[in-house]
Amino acid sequence: MSSGAVRWPTKEVSGTMKKNLITRRSYLVRRESRIHIFTKPGSKSVADVPSKYHDILHTVSFQYEVYKHVLQIIQEHTELETEDVVERLFLHMKYLDDVRQEFLGETRNQKDASSSPTLEYHMWLEYTQGAYDAVARKQLSEEYKVTYGKVKSGKVNVLEPVLRESYVRRCGNAKYDKCGANVAMGKDPIPRPEVARRWAADIINELKAIQGAKDADTMEKDRDADDKVVDSVGGLPGHEVGMVGGEDRNRPGTEQEEEEQQQEIDRRRVGQGMGKEK
Repeated sequence: MSSGAVRWPTKEVSGTMKKNLITRRSYLVRRESRIHIFTKPGSKSVADVPSKYHDILHTVSFQYEVYKHVLQIIQEHTELETEDVVERLFLHMKYLDDVRQEFLGETRNQKDASSSPTLEYHMWLEYTQGAYDAVARKQLSEEYKVTYGKVKSGKVNVLEPVLRESYVRRCGNAKYDKCGANVAMGKDPIPRPEVARRWAADIINELKAIQGAKDADTMEKDRDADDKVVDSVGGLPGHEVGMVGGEDRNRPGTEQEEEEQQQEIDRRRVGQGMGKEK
């Protein structure tokens, strides 16, 4: 068990871990106050869950399945450049799985299994930020004066009903409702959620638009290159290869800088659906 809050992954998820994450899932049985966590096919862990954590663990279980289904849909589109989106989805799944596993460790290793600082800190991030990275944690600290240390020491309380109720209302009004408050989950995997279909469709459309823009830009650059060659062959004064009107349009670094800027813009556009929702 770690000595602090579960961190947002800072490096790519390994190939082996990706395979494991796809097979994992969980569901909560409220009447038994137990969570069932499948670590691999045919193998699962079961832990008692205080009633105060029922809602958040159900949400974690549902969100995990949403990310998984979105991932599977996007991976079917091999004609698109999906690597960045796929990696980001795996990061979300890795983080949520780490939260589940840490919760299991806390409840098993504490004499008083009724408290999970890890889960409560995650609740603060989920309920107030809708994101889990370093930026979200900084905003949580600045806006609500909440840190993992304060959660662990019991100085802040995330279990006030108003926080959960406000969160559920925001989920209902959000473009993608990943709360799962009204979704039943059990021993069998849930059917593909509608929110996963809609979210994946929007991501795919965005990727297609980006790909189309890149293809158009490539065609334009090819036409420019052809024009330069024609001018050079024609022997026009001052129009050598790589020169147009006497101005060097291919100075070292220019195209690379533009490509890096475009890649950053593309990542931000595609990632809009995976960030903070309010």
